[in-house]
Amino acid sequence: MNLDIDVDVDDIVWAMSSFEKKEMLSTLLDTMDIKDIQLCINNSGLSKNGTMSNNIIDNDDFDIVLMNLVGKKYKMTTEDETFIVNLSKKINP
Repeated sequence: MNLDIDVDVDDIVWAMSSFEKKEMLSTLLDTMDIKDIQLCINNSGLSKNGTMSNNIIDNDDFDIVLMNLVGKKYKMTTEDETFIVNLSKKINP
């Protein structure tokens, strides 16, 4: 007996709550290679769907933007690195 199930992943992801998305992202981060994560982000199109309000992006898109920095230290200036390190220390002392 064969059973074919047609699942649209976009429907599943967009139906998830922010908490569920964060849990999924956390699981992916724990189990995937960073290159695989970057590939998923780049191919997802998720950042194109973000809403802007007074130049502030929503939480999900903000997380994606931060993930896009992973592995890109070589493209940053010393000032960029210092800013990010200081911001991290401020937010998470």
